[in-house]
Amino acid sequence: MKKTWRNIIIVSFVLVLIEVVVTMILFKPYYDAHKVYQSIEEGNWIETQEGYNNLSTNQQNRVQEHLPDYAKWLANQYVEGNMAYEDIAASFDAVNAIDESESLYSTYMYDISKNEYVNVINGMYNATNTFNTTAEYEYRQTLNAINHRLGYDMREEILVNMLNIEYGKFLNEEITVDSMKNFYNLVIANSYYTAYDYAYVISNNVDCVVAYRSVYENAVVNYEENKYFEAMELCEIIVTAPEDGLYQQKISELYASAYEEGKAYYEDAIKDYVAKGDKDSAVELMAEVEKFYGDDVDLTYIKEDMADDWQLAAMDLLKDWETNLKDELDDFSTGEYILENKYNTLKPDSVLLYDVDGNIIPELFLFKESRVNNEYVECFVYVYNEDEKIYEFDDYINVKNFCKDSNIVAFPYAFERATGDECMLVSFDGEDFYDGNMCQLINDVHYVNGAETDDLEYLETQTEILSHINERTVGNSGYSSLETSEGYILAY
Repeated sequence: MKKTWRNIIIVSFVLVLIEVVVTMILFKPYYDAHKVYQSIEEGNWIETQEGYNNLSTNQQNRVQEHLPDYAKWLANQYVEGNMAYEDIAASFDAVNAIDESESLYSTYMYDISKNEYVNVINGMYNATNTFNTTAEYEYRQTLNAINHRLGYDMREEILVNMLNIEYGKFLNEEITVDSMKNFYNLVIANSYYTAYDYAYVISNNVDCVVAYRSVYENAVVNYEENKYFEAMELCEIIVTAPEDGLYQQKISELYASAYEEGKAYYEDAIKDYVAKGDKDSAVELMAEVEKFYGDDVDLTYIKEDMADDWQLAAMDLLKDWETNLKDELDDFSTGEYILENKYNTLKPDSVLLYDVDGNIIPELFLFKESRVNNEYVECFVYVYNEDEKIYEFDDYINVKNFCKDSNIVAFPYAFERATGDECMLVSFDGEDFYDGNMCQLINDVHYVNGAETDDLEYLETQTEILSHINERTVGNSGYSSLETSEGYILAY
């Protein structure tokens, strides 16, 4: 029995030994390969190379197939903070010792160095922002070491990219303007060409952004103080950086809010002015409202409420004044000549309200502004018809001076000549203008009221006519362009 157990034990031992031997034979290649990877992780390039050389051809091929994934895993260990730079550099030296592609070291160590460079620059940046001079000095020492192993072009490229990232943060208000300045000054101090120049571009951009954002803040203040026109005007002049989407949206929203809230606010303000009897302020504000809002705000009901009948009639006439004037000239004594020969020269662009007879309701004079500086101004004159409540064309007068009484001193009708000594008194009876005394000088011959006369009668008549004048002319009586005539009429 003992012999049987001894035989069993011997057989079992032999079987175990055989199993161990077989296992060693089968798994030795994997163990040898594992030792190669272990020596790589330890950063021992000599052992890595020796271990690799001891592998069979098949084993070496398998290592080469697996090596790219292993290199990627190693690099990720560094990125996740599981390996220091010195350790990862040694490990990739070991990889480089057996890498038949001769590309893994440059591929991953380049990225690692780039990452290390970015980390150091960010570290210096944070140290600068927190006034940590000790940390800043340590980062600078590390930076000097990295500069020796990372190419100049790549460093410049990294800095340009980092500038863009920080500038984007600045535009999105994720960092302050002081932090942004610290960063581009850091780049300027650590670059020479591409990044150096680009840092100054960013510097100028930042100054521009700060400037227009300051204008925006002023617009906000105006908006909060109900100065909607001022807020909108400031919004309109701001030109943002194309990439500043944040403030493009802010400016757009502020303008829209000011525009909408201003409608009701200014309409109420105009009504308050009218209620207080302050027509000048009401008219001035109406002009501003119509400038900004156009047809979006209808102030017709306010104008009708504050205007007298004659003012409504004047505004109605000027809505289509040219059609009316041409129709009237068709029936006027010299109208055909004016339309065919003088209209383009005399076509009105301005209007004057002047109360010739002092009855509160003014007469309406249409004329061309460029003629104001002449000795007389050719005017198409309209008179208010109280019964019909309309302005009607009455006369064409070459106005020299207005008078102290219900008269106008004019130049006699003559389209091809003008002599300063000639004049005519045109009187107004409240409904029509009619010609009074007239003295003319034609071919050195003196005429009074169309009859030839001597010098003495001519001078006496001239003196009598001129005795009526006051200091008012078309040019100094306060006229308006036809385009802005509505406010001018309402403010009269």
